Amino acid sequence: MEINHVPTFGIATSVRRTLLKLATLIVLGASWLAFFLWALLLTEEGVRYWRIQAEQEPVGQWFSLFLAFIGTPIGSYAPATALLLISLTLYFYRAPRVRGALKLPLEFATSIVLFLGLHLLLFCVLSVPTELRWITSFTNGGSASEPSLVLTLPGLLLTGLLLELLYWCQGSGRLRTYWRTLRRALHGVLLHFPRL
Repeated sequence: MEINHVPTFGIATSVRRTLLKLATLIVLGASWLAFFLWALLLTEEGVRYWRIQAEQEPVGQWFSLFLAFIGTPIGSYAPATALLLISLTLYFYRAPRVRGALKLPLEFATSIVLFLGLHLLLFCVLSVPTELRWITSFTNGGSASEPSLVLTLPGLLLTGLLLELLYWCQGSGRLRTYWRTLRRALHGVLLHFPRL
């Protein structure tokens, strides 16, 4: 009687590969969710800051209409949705052009995490003068309604430049190229550097 043995290593390898793909897609989805929530928070805080500015100084009619639109429930989601759709479009543009199903989701997730970290650093650096003004005005009997400098025009321009850098990295694949170069440079120092 002859027994046919089914090799299990092929099944185990395909299950492992499927689980790795699923894990990388979950990480990518979580980073996109964090990016979307960041954009919602920035929109909400920005609208509050620019409404206060519009009450103190006269603004144009188009800017008043823009603030009114962003204040609606649909309008408050519009900037965050647009920013996320740009990242999604870049992902689906590059997906058929990249070999290896694990590389692209990790590259996009890494670029989003780096962007959010850089923006948090920018927020902390630009919030120091605001906090100092707040402490001074609070001790002098003033109000504590000063927002962070991230919401002012120079802060928004820096945020726009960071967004442009993020989309450039996602669209061109330069992050993986720089990662590979860094790995080669540090090959002798760090032998077990994770691969993207």
